[in-house]
Amino acid sequence: MNKNFSRLTNLICATLLCLVLSSCSSSAVKTAENSPWDTIQLENQANALDVDFIDDNHGFLIGSNRLILETNDGGINWEERSLNLSSEENFRLLDIDFKGNEGWLIGQPSLVMHTVDSGKNWTRLSLGNKLPGQPFLISTIGEDSAELATTAGAIYSTSNSGESWEAIVVDSSGSGGIRDLRRTEDGKYVSVSSLGNFFSTLENNSNLWVAHQRASSKRVQSIGYAPDGNLWMLSRGAEIRFNNDSNDVESWTKPIIPILEWL
Repeated sequence: MNKNFSRLTNLICATLLCLVLSSCSSSAVKTAENSPWDTIQLENQANALDVDFIDDNHGFLIGSNRLILETNDGGINWEERSLNLSSEENFRLLDIDFKGNEGWLIGQPSLVMHTVDSGKNWTRLSLGNKLPGQPFLISTIGEDSAELATTAGAIYSTSNSGESWEAIVVDSSGSGGIRDLRRTEDGKYVSVSSLGNFFSTLENNSNLWVAHQRASSKRVQSIGYAPDGNLWMLSRGAEIRFNNDSNDVESWTKPIIPILEWL
């Protein structure tokens, strides 16, 4: 009887706790009356991984299982496209980038493709067998020019439409492998190590990664540059920090946790 009473007591307590938490979450969290975002339903079940637009209306979306979709109305409607790839090859299309009519697309394992006619036709390029890591980020620099970064922190550039590639980084070990990686328009890179235990920066015209301590004991999930050129950092626990001193990239604000800010 005592055992049944204890179970009943635990059940009542658990039910009350759920009701309290439910009422807190539904009444305390602020929600916007209007959102600038519209939900677009895609029929394909593959995971979307990147999107880029050539102009206000024309763009491409790529993802797992060789997913590539094209829109000509600003993303309202998407039509599936195909690449000239063998049916036996199942690529994870990871990153796509356009500058005018010229664009580059990368996938894993070891896929790089190039277009000069707004994606009507794509040329597959050979990377050879000695590429350290897998393609992770591609940036269209200008006519026939691009920069390719890999999961190992290696970065290569081409100025002849991918016929040859030149190494920018002489030693990629300073990156610690890549969990997240971003590039600015003026050629600076920032990355998060594969374990999230530190981040690294690469200045333009430099060939060495410089490692930096993370802002707290929590592992870094993502990092990037704000419009003012300073860094932001997202750590586990939804902690967001900002760097307000471009001369000291290890100086960070106190963490902001959006969920708690809403309460």
